[in-house]
Amino acid sequence: MSEALYTVDEVAGRLHKSRRWLQDWLRDHPADRAGLPHYMPAGRTKLFTESDIARIGATIRENERCRLESYHREPGKAHSTTSEGRSPDVLLMRLRRRETKKALRDLRLVSK
Repeated sequence: MSEALYTVDEVAGRLHKSRRWLQDWLRDHPADRAGLPHYMPAGRTKLFTESDIARIGATIRENERCRLESYHREPGKAHSTTSEGRSPDVLLMRLRRRETKKALRDLRLVSK
């Protein structure tokens, strides 16, 4: 007897999530740590077995465990920062703000 197959809609329902959430999650997590895909492609359709659904749950659980571990540091231990420092977005935002202030100041001087 062959194993039951489930569609994206059925799996999303079993996970109590939307179809869009599952599609986005699969895009970001196409396979487990061993490299085994979380689904079986059948043309444009993704099909899932019971073991695929269990591995999706295990991957979600593992990701949450890792996320929570980053918050449970020793008391008094400083949070680590990246060697790059500030993100490029923050730096660009600050540069734009500085240039805008400078341009406004220059306009005020010219209009006097």
